[in-house]
Amino acid sequence: MNRMLTIIGMITLMLSFSLAIPSKEHANNSVSHVQSEYENNFQGEINSGYTEYDAIKSSVEWENPYYNNNNDFRNTADTMSYCPSIGGQFVFVPGDFMFMAYQMPADGNITGVNVPVFQWADTSSASEDGLEVSIYKLNYPNGSDGNAYSTSNVDGSGWMGYAWDGADHATAGIEGAEWFGDSAEEVGQCGGDAAMPNVADPLGEKIWPTGFSVAAFGPSTVTGETDNWIATADFGGAPSLMQGDWVGIVVENKGTMDEYTGFYYCEGEGVVDPWTFGKFYATECDGTGGETGWYIRHWLVHWPLAVELTGDRPPIFSDVSSLPTTLSTDAREVTATITDDNPSGGAAGVASATVNWSTSAGETGSAAMTGDGDTYTGSIPGQSAGIAVTWWLSATDVEGGATSTTASTYNIFAPMYDNLFLYNSGLFPTWI
Repeated sequence: MNRMLTIIGMITLMLSFSLAIPSKEHANNSVSHVQSEYENNFQGEINSGYTEYDAIKSSVEWENPYYNNNNDFRNTADTMSYCPSIGGQFVFVPGDFMFMAYQMPADGNITGVNVPVFQWADTSSASEDGLEVSIYKLNYPNGSDGNAYSTSNVDGSGWMGYAWDGADHATAGIEGAEWFGDSAEEVGQCGGDAAMPNVADPLGEKIWPTGFSVAAFGPSTVTGETDNWIATADFGGAPSLMQGDWVGIVVENKGTMDEYTGFYYCEGEGVVDPWTFGKFYATECDGTGGETGWYIRHWLVHWPLAVELTGDRPPIFSDVSSLPTTLSTDAREVTATITDDNPSGGAAGVASATVNWSTSAGETGSAAMTGDGDTYTGSIPGQSAGIAVTWWLSATDVEGGATSTTASTYNIFAPMYDNLFLYNSGLFPTWI
């Protein structure tokens, strides 16, 4: 027994020591040269088989002031933002593009975009770093068949191809009617892999800035680690969109140095469905899967979007229960705050709310939630050990507007052994 306690104590000490070591990546939160940090890459977590070079992890995270646990992603009076907290940086090099997509919850106008830079590649007075911001009415997340891409198409498996002139692959473009990768014969020029099914230009129509105006900035006008709101009225006016439209903030790296500029980011898994972030790798064969062009990424960069809604929108969810894996086979209660307003001035109010589920055993179902003010409660039936349960909430307002939360999954844990732990020696008694 003493020997067992000694070993357990040693294991505990080792774990405590390892948890106390700060991350090498952004341990001090202030980095003077991105390249040294950039070498600390890690394996892809969503889609194994690739190494992550773009996301630089941080040992510290900051609360996102534009987030309020609102699954509708319109989290203050006029702002859409995804990340509960932000930290580290997602980087790109000159020639690269990135887009961050949002779906309009109602008819409305885009009044501003916020593109805070975590770190410039060069902050000297003679810096030629520069970024250019645009807003697009996106084709993404839909492919050429009009349907949303599968969420399995992401990271190394998320190559969307690129625009080209039909001959020269060295001049891959971000948008255009002629799209390389949209047929089985058009495989990657680097690794020979096929693109995702039904790929098409993700960007669609540029709607801001208008005319000859250009929304551009550099380190001489915008410092790192600060908000960087740009009013759309300053560059041609506020573009209007309809409920359900997908709008994208598109940022181009127009710098000249072969270094990296980065933005605050967070994990996208469990936050968005479909994926809402894409990156265009301009350097030949430099993409996550080894090709040039657009890739869907599972991360989210912190680029909040300011909107003025003018039409009715569906109900809004907040403070939704978190249901972790459990040993219990009993029914599980779900609660959420569900509210509804109508920016157009018409009738408002939640008409109904439902909890929905499906299981790994093939069972599906739904049940009405009961309301007490803005708090709604529902129940998911108990399941046998070993079953996985996927669940989500849906609600409809008095005008017929409907919305749902992102699906979540929990497991009913099934113990395989009665022992505390397994061992393969005769050092300990059999009752352990």
